[in-house]
Amino acid sequence: MKEKTQNIPLNTVALDIKRTLAKDGFLLSRTNPFFNWIRGEQVAFCHPEELGLSFYIANPPAPTIAPYDYATVFLSLENPEMGDIYFRLTFYFHTALEPCMEMDEIEAVYNKHDSVWFRNLSGYLADIEDSFKLSWDTDYDESIEDNLTGWIPIEKAENIHSIMKELKSQDEQWSRQEDQANGKKG
Repeated sequence: MKEKTQNIPLNTVALDIKRTLAKDGFLLSRTNPFFNWIRGEQVAFCHPEELGLSFYIANPPAPTIAPYDYATVFLSLENPEMGDIYFRLTFYFHTALEPCMEMDEIEAVYNKHDSVWFRNLSGYLADIEDSFKLSWDTDYDESIEDNLTGWIPIEKAENIHSIMKELKSQDEQWSRQEDQANGKKG
């Protein structure tokens, strides 16, 4: 991507990001794929040209280092006065809460999330968090949502690709380690 993206219309920058992601095998959607998953529906994937300035990546590479149900990336260039690209990698924990009926059961899941699952995720993604100046935010509702978010300067739009490339590299490395560990056991 060009260094002087400030002079390029946002639509062009967005299309460049979407095309690069699609070329790298990422599935793009207008709507949040997690909600399709909850409803048991197929995700409607789109070609880069069919998407607007905000869209989702439905298949970000992330190992099952914690028992999340679904992960997505949301990207938005819809806030031109900010001059930045909003990035949010979200891990959704839904099924862990489904069987909980009583408040103490819900609290137990929240505590397990806070003490184990979130620590695993945040530790695993610490390099990406630091390198790209992202930060964590957790929402507790029908699902637990761990969000790694940040604003990426429009002139550094190539950082989106760098983040996704780093996620893919870490996922491949984690998978190799898991395969080696499982090979040693068997």
